[in-house]
Amino acid sequence: MFRIPSIKTILFVIKLTLSFFLLGVFVTKFDLSSTFGTLGSSAGYQALVIGVLITLVQSYIGGMRLQFILKFYDSSISFLTGLRIWLIGAFFSQLMISFVGGDAMRIWSLSRSQVPIRIASGAILLDRVIGFIALIIFLILTLPLLLDIIESPLMRYNVILLPFVGFFTIAVFILLGMLPQKLTENRFFGFLFNFISNSRYIKNLIKDFTIALVLSLLIHLLHGLTIYILFELYGVKADLFWCTVLSAPIMLISMLPISFSGWGVRESVMITGFGLLGIPTEKSLAVSITLGLALLVGSLPGSICFLFERKRDLSLASQS
Repeated sequence: MFRIPSIKTILFVIKLTLSFFLLGVFVTKFDLSSTFGTLGSSAGYQALVIGVLITLVQSYIGGMRLQFILKFYDSSISFLTGLRIWLIGAFFSQLMISFVGGDAMRIWSLSRSQVPIRIASGAILLDRVIGFIALIIFLILTLPLLLDIIESPLMRYNVILLPFVGFFTIAVFILLGMLPQKLTENRFFGFLFNFISNSRYIKNLIKDFTIALVLSLLIHLLHGLTIYILFELYGVKADLFWCTVLSAPIMLISMLPISFSGWGVRESVMITGFGLLGIPTEKSLAVSITLGLALLVGSLPGSICFLFERKRDLSLASQS
């Protein structure tokens, strides 16, 4: 008997199809022999190692950021716990199509660390939003520079639209935090209200919010530095400033849950963005693929953390 696929299954198929379609365009439209030659060279292996190392440093910073965010809720975890939770989320972000699956696993892992599920869900949401705020702030500050190098009217419109859609989303999130607290007394809306209005905690600990925001900006700057180093290793004289500026829209668009872990979308944006600076397509594609592989390899420690956590749960279950 025919069964109608679930929305989750349909979205999975759409994202996977989009990634394969975009990657297929690269295969048919471009001569990839040069790109694969670059990836298979000694410079390619060096670039992958450096990309993985910087990804692990970003995970280190992400674990620290989660520590500060939990202070908003009068809760705390050790740094190693924060790092483990970040790595588990990073691994499942690669495995489960987008960051949404990774965040769900972070909530699960945080709740296993004796943090109530309501606080865990709110903290992970706020962690994601603060990272998003940092990207939007950086993108708005560098918007005039981006518009100076973009000639296409359609592309200029999209670049202008991107930060302001993000700004509107953040504004709505903050306004929700100002709604009356008595709404939480409603059984049906209580959990939903607590989940979507966690911005109310920000005003209570401005210092910790500022530190979390700075750490988010640092993660972003490291992403720009990674792109710069990879271009240099691949023989392209890139500009660190422009690598950092262009990395903001690249990160934002790659985070959209419309493809398989950003594959295809990231490559398209990298080629378009750095093409504005005259960087050859095959080099931008090589850097983008290296970034994707570095994220994948750098997330593998999260699988080990997850397996140890599951093993501990099974051990405790067998003793009870």
